[in-house]
Amino acid sequence: METTRMMFARAVNVRLEQIGLSKGEFAAKLGISQATLSNRLAGRRRLDTDHMDSMAQALGFKDAFAFIAYAKSLDEMAAA
Repeated sequence: METTRMMFARAVNVRLEQIGLSKGEFAAKLGISQATLSNRLAGRRRLDTDHMDSMAQALGFKDAFAFIAYAKSLDEMAAA
């Protein structure tokens, strides 16, 4: 079963592709290294609510909850 963190990470990757932003560019926007970003998305480093909120906001969403709703809609579209 996919966790919220896993769904969040997958949706970040999809959204980055949609808007044409590389992980390196996104990491720079967040003020972290690309390695830190990759490790958080892969679950090798802690990804807490504050991290998810800052990522969501950098992607144009109000907060992590709004981004998770977007991620769930991606899943629903893929299942249809």
